[in-house]
Amino acid sequence: MKAGKLIATVVLIVAALFAARVLFGPSDATAPLISNAKAVPLHGAPASVAIYLKIENRGGANVLLSATSPEAETTKFIGSDTATISIPAGGSPVLSSDGVYLRLDGLDGPEQNGRLIPLTLTFENGGKATTRAMLELPDAEAAKHAGHTMSNLYVAAEDEPVPDMTMTVSPDSETWVVSLKTQNIKLSADLADGPHQPGTGHAHLYLNGLKLQRMYSSQAVIGALPPGQHKVVVTLNTNDHKAYSKDGNPITAMALIDVR
Repeated sequence: MKAGKLIATVVLIVAALFAARVLFGPSDATAPLISNAKAVPLHGAPASVAIYLKIENRGGANVLLSATSPEAETTKFIGSDTATISIPAGGSPVLSSDGVYLRLDGLDGPEQNGRLIPLTLTFENGGKATTRAMLELPDAEAAKHAGHTMSNLYVAAEDEPVPDMTMTVSPDSETWVVSLKTQNIKLSADLADGPHQPGTGHAHLYLNGLKLQRMYSSQAVIGALPPGQHKVVVTLNTNDHKAYSKDGNPITAMALIDVR
Protein backbone atom coordinates (compact mmCIF):
# COMPACT_ATOMS: atom_id res chain seq x y z
CA MET A 1 0.00 0.00 0.00
CA LYS A 2 1.35 3.43 -0.89
CA ALA A 3 2.14 5.85 1.90
CA GLY A 4 -0.55 8.33 0.81
CA LYS A 5 -3.28 5.70 0.82
CA LEU A 6 -2.10 4.37 4.20
CA ILE A 7 -2.26 7.83 5.77
CA ALA A 8 -5.72 8.44 4.27
CA THR A 9 -6.95 5.09 5.61
CA VAL A 10 -5.65 5.84 9.11
CA VAL A 11 -7.29 9.27 9.03
CA LEU A 12 -10.63 7.72 8.03
CA ILE A 13 -10.41 5.10 10.80
CA VAL A 14 -9.56 7.74 13.41
CA ALA A 15 -12.42 9.94 12.16
CA ALA A 16 -14.85 7.01 12.32
CA LEU A 17 -13.77 6.12 15.85
CA PHE A 18 -14.10 9.75 16.90
CA ALA A 19 -17.58 9.97 15.37
CA ALA A 20 -18.63 6.80 17.16
CA ARG A 21 -17.33 8.15 20.45
CA VAL A 22 -19.18 11.44 19.95
CA LEU A 23 -22.43 9.76 18.93
CA PHE A 24 -22.48 6.91 21.38
CA GLY A 25 -19.56 7.24 23.82
CA PRO A 26 -18.46 4.29 25.93
CA SER A 27 -19.96 5.81 29.04
CA ASP A 28 -23.32 6.42 27.33
CA ALA A 29 -23.69 2.68 26.72
CA THR A 30 -23.41 1.91 30.44
CA ALA A 31 -26.67 1.46 32.31
CA PRO A 32 -26.82 3.13 35.73
CA LEU A 33 -26.48 0.98 38.84
CA ILE A 34 -29.59 0.60 40.98
CA SER A 35 -29.26 0.04 44.73
CA ASN A 36 -31.05 0.41 48.08
CA ALA A 37 -34.42 -0.33 46.50
CA LYS A 38 -37.29 -0.59 48.95
CA ALA A 39 -41.06 -0.71 48.68
CA VAL A 40 -43.36 0.94 51.23
CA PRO A 41 -47.14 0.34 51.25
CA LEU A 42 -49.18 3.46 50.52
CA HIS A 43 -51.64 4.39 53.24
CA GLY A 44 -55.24 4.00 52.12
CA ALA A 45 -54.27 2.34 48.83
CA PRO A 46 -54.45 -1.47 49.06
CA ALA A 47 -52.07 -3.37 46.75
CA SER A 48 -50.09 -0.17 46.09
CA VAL A 49 -46.53 0.64 47.09
CA ALA A 50 -44.06 3.47 46.70
CA ILE A 51 -40.61 2.52 45.44
CA TYR A 52 -37.55 4.36 46.74
CA LEU A 53 -34.06 3.64 45.37
CA LYS A 54 -30.66 5.05 44.43
CA ILE A 55 -29.51 5.56 40.83
CA GLU A 56 -25.76 5.69 40.30
CA ASN A 57 -25.13 7.13 36.86
CA ARG A 58 -21.70 5.94 35.66
CA GLY A 59 -21.90 7.71 32.31
CA GLY A 60 -22.99 10.91 30.64
CA ALA A 61 -26.33 12.70 30.80
CA ASN A 62 -29.14 10.18 30.76
CA VAL A 63 -32.92 9.90 30.89
CA LEU A 64 -35.01 7.42 32.87
CA LEU A 65 -37.78 6.59 30.42
CA SER A 66 -39.94 4.07 32.26
CA ALA A 67 -40.17 1.42 34.96
CA THR A 68 -42.07 -1.88 35.02
CA SER A 69 -42.70 -4.79 37.34
CA PRO A 70 -44.22 -8.16 36.36
CA GLU A 71 -46.01 -8.20 39.73
CA ALA A 72 -47.84 -4.86 39.28
CA GLU A 73 -50.69 -3.88 36.99
CA THR A 74 -49.49 -0.31 36.52
CA THR A 75 -46.41 1.79 37.33
CA LYS A 76 -45.97 5.55 37.22
CA PHE A 77 -43.61 8.21 38.48
CA ILE A 78 -45.07 10.57 41.08
CA GLY A 79 -43.79 14.09 41.75
CA SER A 80 -41.93 14.69 38.49
CA ASP A 81 -42.19 18.03 36.71
CA THR A 82 -41.55 16.29 33.38
CA ALA A 83 -42.76 13.17 31.55
CA THR A 84 -39.36 11.50 31.81
CA ILE A 85 -36.68 11.70 34.50
CA SER A 86 -33.42 13.48 33.62
CA ILE A 87 -30.32 11.99 35.25
CA PRO A 88 -27.21 14.23 35.45
CA ALA A 89 -23.87 12.85 34.26
CA GLY A 90 -21.99 11.19 37.11
CA GLY A 91 -24.81 11.86 39.56
CA SER A 92 -26.35 9.59 42.20
CA PRO A 93 -29.94 10.80 42.60
CA VAL A 94 -32.60 8.94 44.57
CA LEU A 95 -36.26 8.18 44.17
CA SER A 96 -37.52 9.37 47.55
CA SER A 97 -40.66 10.17 49.48
CA ASP A 98 -39.83 13.89 49.46
CA GLY A 99 -39.20 13.97 45.70
CA VAL A 100 -39.96 11.85 42.66
CA TYR A 101 -40.80 8.22 43.46
CA LEU A 102 -42.21 5.23 41.61
CA ARG A 103 -45.73 4.04 42.39
CA LEU A 104 -46.84 0.45 41.76
CA ASP A 105 -50.57 -0.32 41.74
CA GLY A 106 -52.41 -3.64 41.56
CA LEU A 107 -49.57 -5.51 43.22
CA ASP A 108 -49.99 -9.28 43.32
CA GLY A 109 -49.00 -11.38 46.33
CA PRO A 110 -48.95 -10.98 50.10
CA GLU A 111 -48.06 -7.79 51.97
CA GLN A 112 -45.21 -9.46 53.81
CA ASN A 113 -42.21 -7.74 55.32
CA GLY A 114 -39.03 -8.62 53.42
CA ARG A 115 -40.79 -9.64 50.22
CA LEU A 116 -38.72 -8.89 47.08
CA ILE A 117 -40.48 -7.14 44.19
CA PRO A 118 -38.73 -7.31 40.78
CA LEU A 119 -38.27 -4.05 38.88
CA THR A 120 -36.90 -3.07 35.48
CA LEU A 121 -35.87 0.52 34.78
CA THR A 122 -35.31 1.58 31.16
CA PHE A 123 -32.83 4.34 30.36
CA GLU A 124 -32.26 6.24 27.14
CA ASN A 125 -28.56 5.38 27.27
CA GLY A 126 -27.55 1.93 28.48
CA GLY A 127 -30.93 0.26 28.11
CA LYS A 128 -32.46 -1.70 30.97
CA ALA A 129 -31.36 -2.12 34.59
CA THR A 130 -33.00 -4.64 36.88
CA THR A 131 -33.28 -4.82 40.66
CA ARG A 132 -35.56 -6.09 43.41
CA ALA A 133 -37.20 -3.84 45.97
CA MET A 134 -37.59 -5.14 49.51
CA LEU A 135 -41.02 -4.57 50.99
CA GLU A 136 -40.80 -2.68 54.28
CA LEU A 137 -43.90 -2.22 56.37
CA PRO A 138 -44.14 1.42 57.54
CA ASP A 139 -42.66 2.49 60.85
CA ALA A 140 -41.71 5.69 62.59
CA GLU A 141 -38.46 6.01 60.63
CA ALA A 142 -40.27 5.83 57.29
CA ALA A 143 -42.77 8.41 58.44
CA LYS A 144 -39.95 10.76 59.39
CA HIS A 145 -38.83 10.99 55.78
CA ALA A 146 -42.32 11.58 54.39
CA GLY A 147 -42.98 14.30 51.85
CA HIS A 148 -43.60 17.94 52.63
CA THR A 149 -46.95 17.57 54.34
CA MET A 150 -48.00 20.03 56.99
CA SER A 151 -46.93 17.55 59.68
CA ASN A 152 -43.44 17.44 58.18
CA LEU A 153 -42.90 21.21 58.15
CA TYR A 154 -40.88 22.86 60.87
CA VAL A 155 -42.32 26.11 62.20
CA ALA A 156 -39.74 28.22 64.01
CA ALA A 157 -40.53 29.38 67.52
CA GLU A 158 -41.35 33.07 68.01
CA ASP A 159 -37.89 33.85 69.38
CA GLU A 160 -36.11 31.78 66.71
CA PRO A 161 -34.86 33.55 63.56
CA VAL A 162 -36.41 32.12 60.39
CA PRO A 163 -33.82 30.91 57.85
CA ASP A 164 -33.80 32.26 54.33
CA MET A 165 -31.72 31.83 51.19
CA THR A 166 -31.12 32.88 47.62
CA MET A 167 -29.67 30.66 44.88
CA THR A 168 -27.72 31.12 41.66
CA VAL A 169 -26.97 28.42 39.07
CA SER A 170 -23.98 29.07 36.81
CA PRO A 171 -22.61 27.03 33.87
CA ASP A 172 -19.09 25.62 34.17
CA SER A 173 -18.20 23.81 30.94
CA GLU A 174 -20.85 21.05 30.77
CA THR A 175 -21.68 21.15 34.50
CA TRP A 176 -23.75 23.54 36.57
CA VAL A 177 -22.66 25.10 39.85
CA VAL A 178 -25.38 25.70 42.43
CA SER A 179 -24.48 28.44 44.92
CA LEU A 180 -26.50 29.33 48.00
CA LYS A 181 -26.47 32.46 50.08
CA THR A 182 -28.16 31.67 53.38
CA GLN A 183 -29.30 33.63 56.42
CA ASN A 184 -30.00 32.46 59.98
CA ILE A 185 -28.84 28.88 59.32
CA LYS A 186 -25.57 26.96 59.45
CA LEU A 187 -25.35 24.03 57.04
CA SER A 188 -23.68 21.09 58.78
CA ALA A 189 -23.02 17.45 57.90
CA ASP A 190 -22.01 16.63 61.48
CA LEU A 191 -25.49 17.36 62.82
CA ALA A 192 -27.46 15.59 60.07
CA ASP A 193 -29.86 12.86 61.27
CA GLY A 194 -29.66 14.22 64.80
CA PRO A 195 -32.22 16.23 66.79
CA HIS A 196 -33.24 19.69 65.69
CA GLN A 197 -31.05 22.56 66.83
CA PRO A 198 -32.24 26.09 66.03
CA GLY A 199 -30.28 27.75 63.26
CA THR A 200 -28.73 24.52 61.93
CA GLY A 201 -29.57 22.01 59.22
CA HIS A 202 -28.85 21.24 55.59
CA ALA A 203 -30.37 21.72 52.15
CA HIS A 204 -31.96 19.31 49.68
CA LEU A 205 -31.25 19.74 45.96
CA TYR A 206 -33.86 18.70 43.37
CA LEU A 207 -33.93 18.57 39.57
CA ASN A 208 -37.43 18.58 38.05
CA GLY A 209 -38.62 17.10 41.35
CA LEU A 210 -35.94 14.38 41.49
CA LYS A 211 -33.84 14.51 44.65
CA LEU A 212 -30.18 14.82 43.63
CA GLN A 213 -28.42 15.14 46.98
CA ARG A 214 -28.16 16.83 50.34
CA MET A 215 -26.12 20.02 50.56
CA TYR A 216 -23.96 20.55 53.63
CA SER A 217 -22.17 23.58 52.19
CA SER A 218 -23.09 26.57 50.07
CA GLN A 219 -22.13 24.93 46.75
CA ALA A 220 -22.99 21.81 44.77
CA VAL A 221 -22.34 20.69 41.20
CA ILE A 222 -24.93 19.22 38.83
CA GLY A 223 -23.42 17.12 36.04
CA ALA A 224 -24.14 17.52 32.33
CA LEU A 225 -27.85 17.37 31.52
CA PRO A 226 -29.86 16.16 28.51
CA PRO A 227 -31.38 18.82 26.23
CA GLY A 228 -34.43 20.66 27.50
CA GLN A 229 -35.49 22.98 30.28
CA HIS A 230 -34.78 21.83 33.83
CA LYS A 231 -36.06 23.25 37.11
CA VAL A 232 -33.61 23.34 40.01
CA VAL A 233 -35.11 23.66 43.49
CA VAL A 234 -33.39 23.79 46.89
CA THR A 235 -35.14 23.46 50.25
CA LEU A 236 -33.80 24.17 53.73
CA ASN A 237 -34.20 21.31 56.20
CA THR A 238 -33.68 20.71 59.90
CA ASN A 239 -31.21 18.09 61.13
CA ASP A 240 -34.11 15.65 61.52
CA HIS A 241 -35.27 16.32 57.93
CA LYS A 242 -38.27 18.52 58.46
CA ALA A 243 -38.58 21.37 55.96
CA TYR A 244 -38.07 24.84 57.39
CA SER A 245 -41.19 26.82 56.60
CA LYS A 246 -42.55 30.32 56.38
CA ASP A 247 -46.26 31.18 56.16
CA GLY A 248 -47.11 27.48 55.97
CA ASN A 249 -44.86 26.69 53.00
CA PRO A 250 -41.38 25.15 52.72
CA ILE A 251 -38.57 27.68 52.33
CA THR A 252 -37.25 27.14 48.80
CA ALA A 253 -35.24 28.74 46.03
CA MET A 254 -35.73 27.97 42.33
CA ALA A 255 -33.83 28.44 39.08
CA LEU A 256 -34.21 27.25 35.49
CA ILE A 257 -31.55 25.63 33.29
CA ASP A 258 -32.05 25.61 29.52
CA VAL A 259 -29.89 23.02 27.74
CA ARG A 260 -29.88 23.14 23.93
